[in-house]
Amino acid sequence: MKTIKTVLAASVLLTIVGCQSTPEQPREIAATNQEQKDNAYELYQNSKEQYQSWLSKLKEAENLRLYSVTQYRDLLDSWNEAVDIYEEIAVTPSKTTESYSLFSDGTYSDHFNTRLAVVEKNYNSLLALKETADEVLADAIAQMAYLDKIDASSVYAMDYKQVYRTYQGLFKVVEDNELDTAQTKQVVFLSKAQKLEMKVVIKRYVYPLKKKLKDLRKDEFDEVAAISYAKAKAEIDTTEQTIRSNPRNLEIIESAVKDAEFELTHVRSVALEVKRLANVEDEAFEPVVLEFENKLLAISQALEGADYRDQSLHVQAESILNSISLLNEEQDEENSAHSQKVKNLTQELSRLKLKLELVNTEKEKTEQEKLVLNKQISQLEDQITSQQTLLAAYQEQLAAKANADKAVEPENKAGLAETGVENEEPEAVEAPSASPTESELQTDEAGKADKVTGEDTSA
Repeated sequence: MKTIKTVLAASVLLTIVGCQSTPEQPREIAATNQEQKDNAYELYQNSKEQYQSWLSKLKEAENLRLYSVTQYRDLLDSWNEAVDIYEEIAVTPSKTTESYSLFSDGTYSDHFNTRLAVVEKNYNSLLALKETADEVLADAIAQMAYLDKIDASSVYAMDYKQVYRTYQGLFKVVEDNELDTAQTKQVVFLSKAQKLEMKVVIKRYVYPLKKKLKDLRKDEFDEVAAISYAKAKAEIDTTEQTIRSNPRNLEIIESAVKDAEFELTHVRSVALEVKRLANVEDEAFEPVVLEFENKLLAISQALEGADYRDQSLHVQAESILNSISLLNEEQDEENSAHSQKVKNLTQELSRLKLKLELVNTEKEKTEQEKLVLNKQISQLEDQITSQQTLLAAYQEQLAAKANADKAVEPENKAGLAETGVENEEPEAVEAPSASPTESELQTDEAGKADKVTGEDTSA
């Protein structure tokens, strides 16, 4: 029995030794706690950056709800799932490398990235739908934007809500990929939206004018100043027609409204004057006439110090108008004389500019000639220096020759004495040609300089 136990123990021992010596998997060193911490922190930082990036995108993506309520809700749901995981990571960054649950593979970081992938998919799907809808419904989008610009929702709230519901329905049709139907329904929407636009503009610009006209009628100004009232009413009708023809041309609309407001104010001023005259008694008309005459006098005095009160009111008014015309003519003449003076000064300035250009041209020409002369003078100076050098060398040669001749002469006399021919006349020898002196060379160089510069030095 002991033998059997010993054999079994030996077998087990050999088996263990054999397993240790020939492992089936490569050995590896388990990561240290510090390495695990570093890896977890790096994954946490990466998760944090992705969270912040997507949070920023989704805050600006609320307008995507218009294109598909369902897909937008799916986007937010997937984002909420990702945030649930990130919230645990943010509290305990070391969890990024821990297993997410006992029933699923992967770490917290893996599951967070998986949720973000779903978020990205839903987000890109909405962007693709937006691109299609923006192209198909471009006119409807522009029309709705203009209604918001003119604040149609506050002017006609109920009408705006109805138009907006129709507008939302267009995007549902595009989401269902019924593009032809969407374009057909867009035409219907544009008709409703443009009617609302016209109502808003008319109410904003024409209604205040009509209310002022109605107030004038309550005060019976339509009877007191019937002509002016009719003109104001016609101006308001013209303004309304202008707005209907150009509902978006604010410059034309504001100009028409200004003209209508002027006529309304004119009605009130005329009616008040008429009422004031109507209340004057027969014997009290003179103060009214004198008041009007004084106003004309103030104008004539201000214009030219004239007094036309010895004439009728009509003639006084005509005289003032003539005075104004004469003043305008004189002003025109002064302006004309001023214009002529400016024209003359401009011509004189042009002549001076031309003269200045000629002077500058002549100056440049003189500068060029001066440069040429300086160059020629420099060349002459170089030539004179060269000639002086040659002259000095030639003089040295003459001096050397003269010294040599003096040394030879005593020897010749001694030779003649020895031969007994001392008193014989030497044969005539042709004298060498006289070499030029220094003064002659300088004169010659001066002549050459005169030829180069073109100057006559004979004088």
